[in-house]
Amino acid sequence: MITGTYSVIRTAEVDDAAVLARLYSSECPRTFMLDSRREHQLVTVNDLQEVLGRKDGPMAGRFYAIEDPEGAVRGFCALKGSSQEVGYSEIMLGLLESADYQAPLATETMAFLKRMAFFEKRLDKILAQTLSAERDFKDLLAHEGFVHNGSQREVVFTQGQYFDIDTFTLVRSEFIPGA
Repeated sequence: MITGTYSVIRTAEVDDAAVLARLYSSECPRTFMLDSRREHQLVTVNDLQEVLGRKDGPMAGRFYAIEDPEGAVRGFCALKGSSQEVGYSEIMLGLLESADYQAPLATETMAFLKRMAFFEKRLDKILAQTLSAERDFKDLLAHEGFVHNGSQREVVFTQGQYFDIDTFTLVRSEFIPGA
């Protein structure tokens, strides 16, 4: 458990499934909700309980709940596909309220993810992908020093329309001078 001034970041548990399901049912589509084929996932609380309950699953011990200081879960985060062999990882960040992306809670969560990527896992680069509707997440990434690398046009079809996917990166040497 990582305790900050504005957040507590801990390993996600089975009891978090109902809150996680709220992310999947939100009106704003987010890359957090996409599967490996970049398709919107339709999941139930039972599905999420099963995934979060696996002790040997792909996200076991690497999927985190983000709480506010009062203990309310505000979102979830992870480093997806991180390994030193490939040298990079994708940041997954899903917050329940759009305003939280501009709150100190998001800044502390990004610091946690950067520390894990660059210091613990010693990765060379982290990336984040956003859908065109995720203005709040894009603003957070820009504030955190990520560089926009480009867009894939009309890649995801959900909620009756197509969305672009934008890719952002942060390189270790830009985060840690002299690295």
